[in-house]
Amino acid sequence: FFFKQKTAYEIASGDWSSDVCSSDLFPSHDTAALDFHLQASKLFKANQKKDLLAENLNDLGVLYYYNRQRKLARQHYDEAFAIYKSTHNDLGMANTLGKIGQLYEKQQKYDSAFTYQRQAMSHYQKINNRQGMSKIYENIGSIYEDLVRYDSAYFYYQQAFLTNQKTKNHIAQIEVLNNLGDVLRKTGKLKEGLIYSKKALDLALVSKETYQLSGAYRDIAKAYNLMGRNDSAFHYLELSRKTALDIYDENSNKQLALLQVMYDITKKNNEIEQLNNARKTNQIVGFAIGIVTILLLTSSCCLKVVTLMLLQKQRYCFTYGALGLRNSSILFGQCFYLQQKN
Repeated sequence: FFFKQKTAYEIASGDWSSDVCSSDLFPSHDTAALDFHLQASKLFKANQKKDLLAENLNDLGVLYYYNRQRKLARQHYDEAFAIYKSTHNDLGMANTLGKIGQLYEKQQKYDSAFTYQRQAMSHYQKINNRQGMSKIYENIGSIYEDLVRYDSAYFYYQQAFLTNQKTKNHIAQIEVLNNLGDVLRKTGKLKEGLIYSKKALDLALVSKETYQLSGAYRDIAKAYNLMGRNDSAFHYLELSRKTALDIYDENSNKQLALLQVMYDITKKNNEIEQLNNARKTNQIVGFAIGIVTILLLTSSCCLKVVTLMLLQKQRYCFTYGALGLRNSSILFGQCFYLQQKN
């Protein structure tokens, strides 16, 4: 049980759990990811780990979201939010509300998307969580971009970038810089957009963020193509392709590592199950031996009692039988004496 609990905790709440359970990285292992999370949920419930349970429910919601099961995603988000609300966890509530807002955005229900993102922002502001606030700024910018309101999108992306600078969140900065370059490119400001895309590229190279690096190469290629500089566009497109291949190789290694982990866990769980079965069998056998021993002792005692009773009976019969015979002899002698006398 301890091993199951430990491994489920590591998979569901460890630093690499998001990689394990991401359908983007491991599309062929969604079932395994789902199984890990469901096992973790049972353990979190059994051990009254409410915040961890809520976090795991959010992860399940994300998994269902990427598999286009939006009703199930929303159901798990709602369960997570209810738990966070009961524990007065503003950070958890804000995170969950942001996810629900993104769910509505993908359904093109923009009014609801705005409502949930603003509610999330309210919770982040309450606890002064700048990293969370920057994410909501980015989410709101994304909604405005979908609505082709690029000025508003640019404003909120800019707010996200400035907030990320304060928190020194380099990965988030790269993503927002790519978004800013994309918005400027869509509004025809190619040179300004290219500046942002190259800033994102430089930061991605320093941070060694291959995902963001591939996106930056691709955005620069788009900008050069629109500027009519197709030689440069081809160069950066090729760099994007090579980076994507590197990402694929990295993911393949992660898949192998995941398969090894799954094998080890399954093997260990089977060993635990066998030990539990053996323990149960030993308990049953021990219980049966105890019952048989008691029965044998009881039978032995009964046999001794019966034997003693029989011996006592035999002694009784012998004693009183002998006494009767003696009395009979005396009586016979007396009768014989009387006869002779007469």
